[in-house]
Order: sequence, then structure tokens, then C-alpha cells
Amino acid sequence: MFERLGFVERWRIPQSNLMRFVLTVRKSYRTPTYHNWQHAFSVGHFAFLCLVNASERLSGFLTGLEMLSLFVAALCHDIDHRGFNNHYQCLSSSTLASLYGASGSILEQHHLSHTMRILSLDECNILTGLSDAEYRQVKQLLRQIILATDLAHHLKVFPHIEQMSITGFYPDTADHPSLLLSLMVTSSDLSDQCKSWTNTRIAASLLYDEFFNQGHAERALGHEPAASMDPRKAFIPVLQVSFLDSVVIPCFRALSLILPECEPAFDAVGRNRHVWAKFTQAVQSGQVDSFTTDRLLRGHYDDLVKTLASTDEGICQCDCVPRDAD
Repeated sequence: MFERLGFVERWRIPQSNLMRFVLTVRKSYRTPTYHNWQHAFSVGHFAFLCLVNASERLSGFLTGLEMLSLFVAALCHDIDHRGFNNHYQCLSSSTLASLYGASGSILEQHHLSHTMRILSLDECNILTGLSDAEYRQVKQLLRQIILATDLAHHLKVFPHIEQMSITGFYPDTADHPSLLLSLMVTSSDLSDQCKSWTNTRIAASLLYDEFFNQGHAERALGHEPAASMDPRKAFIPVLQVSFLDSVVIPCFRALSLILPECEPAFDAVGRNRHVWAKFTQAVQSGQVDSFTTDRLLRGHYDDLVKTLASTDEGICQCDCVPRDAD
């Protein structure tokens, strides 16, 4: 992917350094059920697809260094994730919270710090072909993009992103490139939601396993976990529809407006939203016998879900929420 994007040739990246960098990044990911190397590669791959499929348009929107930084950040954005979110870091008074808690975005700051440590190793430095000024710029960009993967940050800046998607992207407008990078890395981070239903359900299974593990840990500390982290309370289809409506669909709508080449991803998100909604209706109307969260996450209902979805084939959230909606 580095070669396909032209980074190796343009920035004179030594092959040995590139190999060691990628292998070291991969090794630096731990093995929680969701936030692991497989997730990192998936996020990097979606960023790669955006950069390739919208390359002509993006060449007028972003600089080469911004595109390089986006791809590196996508691969490294969750490095050394322990499977517990920022809330838990504070709740448990973790070492990471003591190191980074004062500035917020605890995990994201740790991911950034770990990334920079890898790049500081001579044998892993893929930025040796950059000038000092370019190197400083990439460091700034990596900080900006990795910290943007904190969902709290995304929700804070999204009104500006949404406005940009409506009025149009202008490279000379001071904050537009940074807003676009934030949107692209967040879309990449959420890209499990635009895969096939089976892959989306598998991703949900892995993520909720991680959530429930945190819920058990929170309860062990004497705290009551949020419903999404409590297997006794979580009704995943409703949680998924809510998350898609409030975060994912607006994000991918904005992406497709700025980069029309990404419209198929927006449409796929809508189809998955429709499937979750249809399954919710089936459970609530008694069409699903002996529903349990575990059965859903293990794929027990996949055939039923596909049957339900096929009854209204072609109907998706994209039809219900027009692109020009307020």
C-alpha cells in the first residue's frame, strides 16, 4: 500500500526501514478482541482505498505530506490499546491516566507517543527522506490525526465538518484540510460499519466482547457499567441503530459529499442500518425465538437476518435521511 500510494518513491523510504516499521507496529498491538492489529490494518486499508479511489480529487485538497501522515496515523492510531477505554483509564486511576489524564484523550496520546517512539528508531524510521521542516510537519500532522480518533473530539468538531460538506471544501480555507483529515481518519476508524452484513456483525461481536469485559472490570471496582457494557442490559440491535444514526451515518454522508468516490461506503452503511432495524423489529414483534445477545454475536441469527433484510431489498437509511437534510 505504501508503494501503491507512491510514498516509497516520493519520500525515498528505504525498503528495510519500511518492513521493520510495519512489523514493529504490528508487534506493538496487543490482543484485545477488537482493538488489535486486525482492526488497525482494516482502518489503514480503508484510508488507503479513499486515497486511491479519490486520488485525483484529493490531489487538489491535500498535500503529499498530509496524505502520508493520514495513512501512517490510520495504521498506528490504536497502537498498544489494552481493550479499555478512556473512561476506564480514569475510573481505575491507571498509569496511562496519570501520564496523560491532565490533557484529555488519554489513550490517543499514548498511541501517538508509542508511534513516535517507533519512528525514532533508526531501523524503523520511514521519514529519513524528509527535510527537517517536512519531518516537523509530519510530527504535527500525526499528532493532529491520531488525537482526532478520540470520538469526543470528533463530536466536538463535526458541526464544522458538516458545514464544510454542505458549503464545499476549499483548500485555502485555514481549517478545511485539518477537518478533512479528521473526517477521513474517523470514517476509516468506523469503516466496519460499511462492510458486508456478516463482517459488520463479526466486528460488532468482537467489539461488544471487549465492552462486556470492561463492564465486568468496572463492576469489580464497585461501579455500575453503562448499558452498552453490560451484557444483562445491552440490546445490541437498538444500540447499533442509535450509533449509526447519531455518529456513523452523518460521518459517511459528509465524507460522500466531499469525496463522491466514497458514496458506495455511505450506501453500505445505510444497508446495514436497515438490517439492524429490521432485526430489532423482528425481536420486538416476537418473530425471533429465544433471543439472546450471545446468540446474536455468535451468528446464530445470520440466516434469519438476511431473510428479513431481503424482504425490503433496496430500502436503506440513505433513502430515509436525504443528503441535504438539515
